Parts: sequence; C-alpha cells; structure tokens
Amino acid sequence: MGGMVTVSGNIVTIPLTNVADQQTINVTLNGVNSASIDQPAVNVVIPMSRLLGDTTAIELSNAGDVSQTKGRIGQAITSANFRSDVNANGAINAGDVSQVKANTGHAVP
Repeated sequence: MGGMVTVSGNIVTIPLTNVADQQTINVTLNGVNSASIDQPAVNVVIPMSRLLGDTTAIELSNAGDVSQTKGRIGQAITSANFRSDVNANGAINAGDVSQVKANTGHAVP
C-alpha cells in the first residue's frame, strides 16, 4: 500500500502504489461490520484491475479509448470523464492521448 488507509462513514480510501499495469489485484478489508448489530464482522475481498489507457472501462485499451480521450481534450475533470486524465495531472490533453495510443492493444488477463 502507499499510505494511510482512511475510513469516513461507509467510504474507505486505500492509497495504492507500485501496482503494475495489466493486472488484477485483490484488496482485502478485514473486520467489516454490517449495518446490523447481530451480524459478525467479516473480511471482504475486492478485486481491482489496472489497465493504463482503458478510458472506456472495457478491460481492453483500443481505438475507442483513443477516440474518447481525443474528444475530451480541454474538458474539466469530472466523475464522468476522469478516466481520460490518464497521466493524472488534472487536465485532459495531448499527453493523455499519447499514453492511451501507446497502450492500445493491452488487456487485463
């Protein structure tokens, strides 16, 4: 992990670092309590895939991702288009398009 895990109500933030491209990892939350007092705490496993350039979230980086990212150049980052900010610099620009193009053809195994 890459830092402090934080919990705020029902939102858990887990900073991750050094997760390689084109892979799926399992993140385990230990001792999760349900809304019911009668239920024991359980461990919850959450699979998470990382695929650089997959702006359409189909587990494959292809021409559709390039087209989508090009069409979003200059847009403000929102919850609807954040995937197109591939280099995570706070802007959708030609650098993002270049990274998406460079990863075309990659997929999550």
